[in-house]
Amino acid sequence: MPGQDRAWLCSAWARRFRCTGCGAVCTVAPPGVLPRFLYSLYAIVKAWLLATPRPVGEGLDDAAVYARQGVDRLSAEGSRSGPPRWRSLPRWAGHIGAWWPGRAVAGSTWRQRVGSLLVGFTAEGDVTDRALASHAVCGATM
Repeated sequence: MPGQDRAWLCSAWARRFRCTGCGAVCTVAPPGVLPRFLYSLYAIVKAWLLATPRPVGEGLDDAAVYARQGVDRLSAEGSRSGPPRWRSLPRWAGHIGAWWPGRAVAGSTWRQRVGSLLVGFTAEGDVTDRALASHAVCGATM
């Protein structure tokens, strides 16, 4: 849970429904999960902190981030073989402008852009708390 010192992994049900009238399918997820995503903003920022180079983050490679977050074969899926399937880190970086409008970021790679974003939050206090608060203030829906 945000603000706690020990790591934890939480699973929650996301239900899919098909409209009997129009045939559209919608997904209903727990509060805190971003619309059209399967992860909360907290989980996304935490993953970025693990992947961003020091001194802001831990500088872990993608496989280590996947394992630490419990989403691939090195952790929760011990019996799974094949390439890692959690390739969301760079894709999420493409949403920085929509999630934090007005926040300037610099860099040519997704790690540089994410690092630039997180450095801005570092000056304001706890990175994770400030990122979540800033996301809410900017009016980006959750």
